[in-house]
Amino acid sequence: EAHPRGTALRAILCVHLGRTDEAETLCAAAGSEDASAAEHVRSLCREAAGDLTAALLHAHHAVTLDPAFAMAWVHLALLARRSGDRAVLAHAISHALGALASESEQRIAFYGGGFRRDALVELCRTQLAALGGGS
Repeated sequence: EAHPRGTALRAILCVHLGRTDEAETLCAAAGSEDASAAEHVRSLCREAAGDLTAALLHAHHAVTLDPAFAMAWVHLALLARRSGDRAVLAHAISHALGALASESEQRIAFYGGGFRRDALVELCRTQLAALGGGS
């Protein structure tokens, strides 16, 4: 069977192709080595399905399993913004900025939705400024 990281990569590609049911099936098979990536992908799938509550739950699980996973923090921040939870938004942005500083280029390429590190940092800074938290 494929290495779990390969499974997670296939799952994120399915998300980008709009095949979220397939992505969620792959996440179920990802295994414990890629649990945070699987939770992140599940969050993206639930968001695409319009289930913001489940998307937030999976996003929280992703950052709990891997606090250094920058894209999981960015996604949690975006979900918190959508739900109007300013406290979670501020917390997630702060962690996203820290995690983005040391996140691997490979993981940004896989999970960054086509955005580079500098664009993701700018997104976070813009959100932080909108909250009144400076740059």
